[in-house]
Amino acid sequence: MAEVMKKAQLIGIEKRPGVIPRNKGVQAAVQLHAENIYGKAEINLAKHRLTGNARVGMNRSHGGGVDRYVYLEDAFPGNVNKQGEKVRHSPSAIEFGYTQKTRFGEREVPGTWILHDASGYPRPNR
Repeated sequence: MAEVMKKAQLIGIEKRPGVIPRNKGVQAAVQLHAENIYGKAEINLAKHRLTGNARVGMNRSHGGGVDRYVYLEDAFPGNVNKQGEKVRHSPSAIEFGYTQKTRFGEREVPGTWILHDASGYPRPNR
């Protein structure tokens, strides 16, 4: 990207916002990068999911923007605990972990780090 910016400065387009991000070559590279992260995240989720409705998704930014988003989501259907209450695991709880209350007390459920590992971001020290 630094090389692209140098060339943009030479020909004077750095003052026109949106020219470089909307370039077809840049868009193709952004799409490919997002697809790679998406594929790795799908594999990571498959390693951890035994039950439930969690899934990985990918979208473009709203309004035809240039960004891509890879995300983790969890849907409601079928997630019911022993008391018949609907249970929804927040995507952040799946990613980062959470504290589960049991009849024996509390226990820490570790995060799966699905998106962190797929995107190459380091896991934060907790």
